[in-house]
Amino acid sequence: MRILPYTMSHLAIIALSILLTYGCNAWRGSHRQPESTDLQRDAASLLAYMTPDEVNLAALEDAELAQERYQVKKILEEADALARSRIGYRTDKRDAPLTRAYIGHPPENLSCTEFIWLIYSSAGLDLGNFHIETKEMAYDKGVYEPYLVKLRPSTAVRPGDTLIYEYPDEELIREEEEAGRYRSGHAVMVVSSDQKIVIGSHGDESTPLGAPTGVGYRRLLTDWSQWTAGRTLKAIYRLREDYNMSIKDFPEFARPMGQYP
Repeated sequence: MRILPYTMSHLAIIALSILLTYGCNAWRGSHRQPESTDLQRDAASLLAYMTPDEVNLAALEDAELAQERYQVKKILEEADALARSRIGYRTDKRDAPLTRAYIGHPPENLSCTEFIWLIYSSAGLDLGNFHIETKEMAYDKGVYEPYLVKLRPSTAVRPGDTLIYEYPDEELIREEEEAGRYRSGHAVMVVSSDQKIVIGSHGDESTPLGAPTGVGYRRLLTDWSQWTAGRTLKAIYRLREDYNMSIKDFPEFARPMGQYP
């Protein structure tokens, strides 16, 4: 009798491997995350990409922003400088948080909330040593007090306002309990309330197909209440009326405004 090259145990192992491979591939097919192109097609129905030159902040300062406070204009100028520096997007890195050492020397990539923290800090506002994520900004009290005031999402927006878009809190809690993580919200700053122009650091979900991700401008094609991927406006943060920003809080980082490498 001819001796088979494989024993029964070998054949059983091979069969099991085939079944596991088929099962894993089937699971991946039914549970795959949406492709980036799908996300960007969805974003195109709600957002328009704008280059910094299309926004023309100087012209806005002579028109819509003419009556805004000096501090608001300074923050928007810091944001515009970052938009012209080709900074990319990243998700939050809790193991390597942004610190004040990056003021005046921004990293190659920023998350949406890192961007907000950095432009306020670069303009002279002391928001603490680290940025706060969208979930906390949407649902917690006392975030960035006393310098920023948290307003209801029904408040009429103004230039310089930070808008926080999130999923419902109960969904985030359930996702964290079941999967150990939750979907990301988004944070942007209003540049023009009349033209619905915002600035921020944007990933695929916030970028129309064919446009670059990273720090830049977007124009909302609908109202302020919704962002992409099912996220809705949960909070508005506004600089306190009686707060006068000054670089004196940390003079070691003083530098000419709007200058980035």
